[in-house]
Amino acid sequence: MALKRGLVIAKERLFHKLVIQTDSQPIINLLKAVDILPSAHAHIVQICKCFLNDHPEIVEIHHIYRESNACADWLANVGVNQRQQVVVWEPDGIPNHLFRLMQQDVGGVSWPRLVPFYAS
Repeated sequence: MALKRGLVIAKERLFHKLVIQTDSQPIINLLKAVDILPSAHAHIVQICKCFLNDHPEIVEIHHIYRESNACADWLANVGVNQRQQVVVWEPDGIPNHLFRLMQQDVGGVSWPRLVPFYAS
């Protein structure tokens, strides 16, 4: 759903270059698949695929690990708790914390991921 909204915003703002980074390999697989499998979200996948097929010259899709993209991870966590459906920040209105994360992402800083260990 977030990808679809992002593509709509990019289209409305007439972006000339779009780089999609996601930590969801299944989403990338769905977007690159020839056929769309029946599911509750098949229509959303179809809309995204149509946009990507109509604009192959401006869109790149990359898998990126969550630990390498602190901005996306932070935005996903913020999005879960917000009331508005869509929030768009202009370049001069980006929250300070997000701006610092952007600088770290550009600088190649990555963070270790703690995974709980459960003994069986």
